[in-house]
Amino acid sequence: MAIYNEYFYHKTIFKSVATFGTLFNDITVKRKTSDGNVVKELKVPLSYGPRSKFLSKITAQPDDNKIDKRTAIVLPRLSFEMSGFSYDSQRKLNSLGVRYNKTETGSEKSMYNPVPYNIGFSLNVYVEHFDEGLQIIEQIVPFFSPYLNIPSKLVYDDMGIVDDVPVLLNDVSLEESYEGQFEDKRVIMWNLSFTLKTNIFKPVKESDLIRQVETNIISTPTGDSGEVTPQEIQQAQESGVKSKSITKPGLTNE
Repeated sequence: MAIYNEYFYHKTIFKSVATFGTLFNDITVKRKTSDGNVVKELKVPLSYGPRSKFLSKITAQPDDNKIDKRTAIVLPRLSFEMSGFSYDSQRKLNSLGVRYNKTETGSEKSMYNPVPYNIGFSLNVYVEHFDEGLQIIEQIVPFFSPYLNIPSKLVYDDMGIVDDVPVLLNDVSLEESYEGQFEDKRVIMWNLSFTLKTNIFKPVKESDLIRQVETNIISTPTGDSGEVTPQEIQQAQESGVKSKSITKPGLTNE
């Protein structure tokens, strides 16, 4: 037995990952002289990928000790990856609750309440100079106290709903290695752990609106005991008072 026979895909997880990444795609650092004059302003690149992959590329040293600027990773740099996915029972809603949305064509879309899940993310900061790492960290942590709510259109196309997605900053750690040769490239790494509290949505059902209800009413007499006999029912169907009620939107009768 299949869970659901029809295909559906809201791209909820994909949109959640993209939403998280957009939080950090506009961070810049400034390099200054000892007098405080700005020499260069750099926008920090952001990519999705595992930490080990970026670290191996950053620390890779060619045999001739000549770095190819066309392929080398320039610091500072940011990377993030999804590290976990778990059910959140504390945010569970009534499973029988339904959301509704009326479309422009007059039909109605409905969806049962979503299922809450937490997505873990790891944001990695790679810098060569310690001050640049501090600049990046101070542009991130003040906005999490410890939550940051993000308006997200996870199912906006179908249901017209904009949900607030909380992002929790769990931990910030620093890793600085002093081992290796003197000529080795120095890399300072910051790691920030986050939890994004999103919802996974169920299928959307679309149906036409009920525009008219017809009700047939028959006046049926009762006997002395208050009970209706089969003979009285037959008599009412043949000669009883009949009326027809048509109810339309606006609770009007005809």
